[in-house]
Amino acid sequence: MNLKKRLIACAIAVPVLFAGAAFADRSPVEIINAEKKVLDLGGKAFIENGRTMAPLKELCEAVHWGATYDDEDGQYDVYSGRYDLSITPGSTTLQRYDNATDDFYSVESDVAPFESGDDIIVPVRAVCEAFDIEVTWNSELGRVELGVDEDEWRILNEEYDEADNLEGLNLNDESYDGFEDMSFGDINDTVKEAEK
Repeated sequence: MNLKKRLIACAIAVPVLFAGAAFADRSPVEIINAEKKVLDLGGKAFIENGRTMAPLKELCEAVHWGATYDDEDGQYDVYSGRYDLSITPGSTTLQRYDNATDDFYSVESDVAPFESGDDIIVPVRAVCEAFDIEVTWNSELGRVELGVDEDEWRILNEEYDEADNLEGLNLNDESYDGFEDMSFGDINDTVKEAEK
């Protein structure tokens, strides 16, 4: 093989090797709640470099959080009862707002969320712990376990629904029967559509 062909072969092979190395450490993982129920994340949760990552959209749907994207700030806002969380792709600093005390806090993560297609991949531990949800790694079973069950999530979510998250919508009102299984984002979209 002449030198020109060797250089071309190397130019093709090196990026392929580095791309393979970048994803070699990525492996799928299950995330379960306190009731030992596997969260439905569409098989998209994974461990990379020792950190559990998951797409924000699927995570929010699985734990009944609402989420919006702010084009102006380029950040994702997540709503979960007492707390609101602002996530900016590429930043290890998450901004948390406490609806009960009207305070803002910075929460540091050791890994930054990143965009992937039309979603953002977030560090599960950092996001969940920002919402005061305990996260543990079960090394024996090779899975992530969250220290809260679905009923607790619903209670947390409904605690502050009138204040911020649902723009005054009261889930206890009979006219909103059927909304209790929807995320805040879905409810807001449904209400806004009905108001048109």
